[in-house]
Amino acid sequence: MAENGKKNPAVDNDGWTPVWEGKPKKTGGYLVTRVNPKMTTAAFFEDGKWWSDALHERMWPSYMIIAWKPMPAPYVGNAATFVPDVDLKLAMKVLKQREKDIERYEYIMKQVWDVNVSADEDFQRVFTAFYRVRRDEEWRKIYFEMFEKVKQNPQSRFDRTLEELSVRVGTLEPSFVSKMLATVDINEPIWDANVLAMLGLKPCKKSGKYRPDDVYDCYNTINHWYYEFKKLPVAKKWIKAFDRALPEHQDISATKKIDFILWAAGSSQSKSKGMSR
Repeated sequence: MAENGKKNPAVDNDGWTPVWEGKPKKTGGYLVTRVNPKMTTAAFFEDGKWWSDALHERMWPSYMIIAWKPMPAPYVGNAATFVPDVDLKLAMKVLKQREKDIERYEYIMKQVWDVNVSADEDFQRVFTAFYRVRRDEEWRKIYFEMFEKVKQNPQSRFDRTLEELSVRVGTLEPSFVSKMLATVDINEPIWDANVLAMLGLKPCKKSGKYRPDDVYDCYNTINHWYYEFKKLPVAKKWIKAFDRALPEHQDISATKKIDFILWAAGSSQSKSKGMSR
């Protein structure tokens, strides 16, 4: 206690919370200080216990952790510091070979505003084939009902749409929600395995399932990357290459042209077959 009766200022622990002062209130990954040996590392907290990771491969005894603090925000950086390694010539070759699929994409983008997507079987057939929607009839019924609802409200947010679909079908579907939103808003990016790989993104899974917070963070990172990347000269180079190789499709949005190029580059690297999105 100070002489004037006021408490001394709290010690600045640089964001660290000693475990005797309390445990995290939320499940998730944290930075921790552990003993034997004393070091800073990452750990996963859930149900009052510390684990080596989100898969619960190894539980750490309580005495091992002496302090914790939230993980720092993931590095987003500036697109100027990260340009994917794309063989542009090869990517254009792949896309020219798949030009029929690009035409299917343009059909989808035109028809979405001309039909009721919850009822139009032709639209649903082309969309499910192009984006490989391998789900049962009841799932597709719910999905296209939501699709029409989102179409009527173009300002629909990714997180809320993902949550609503998850409640109705029982699973998190970030890829298909992103494709729904990107059909309604040409500036929205698509969550695609090839694109994620090209951007070096790998959201964490627990027991083979995505965690909502990890999905939101990853989608926001994708969005931010597109926003920054489109400012760069290399983005303009990609778009010009697309327009030269596929002059009949110049009206496609810049975001989608970049998406196609990332997909084609990732597809050729992984030796994928077909326009699997």
